[in-house]
Amino acid sequence: MGARGRRARRRPGGGDPADRPGGVDRIVEVAFDTNVDLDAAVLRDLGVLVAFATGADRPAMPFWPLLFKNTTIRLVGSDDVPPEAKDRAAADLSAAAAAGAVSAHVGATYPLEAIAEAHDAVDGGTAHGRVLLRLD
Repeated sequence: MGARGRRARRRPGGGDPADRPGGVDRIVEVAFDTNVDLDAAVLRDLGVLVAFATGADRPAMPFWPLLFKNTTIRLVGSDDVPPEAKDRAAADLSAAAAAGAVSAHVGATYPLEAIAEAHDAVDGGTAHGRVLLRLD
């Protein structure tokens, strides 16, 4: 579902990701225009910011903070990622979720037939958490 209009991500249970000691090495971003300020705040020196999507055709970004951290920015079309890399990423994420290392708050679940309503909930900002489609 669309990334436009979303607020910067926050950790479950509150807290500011910018308070994480030392920052993070790599960010994979699906809402570059919306989250680039948060990304710049949490990325550590020599970090990598990989963007797959943005809501704005020409997004603004905090140039100087990213420059002074010697940030590498990679813009990646998901259609160009080899299937083997996608398979490995899916396996790694599944293992991390099974180990409790990552989680996502599910705000609503819709049957596939209600895909338009699910999309409206995301775009309208009424969904609080992830919106899932059920394939019954």
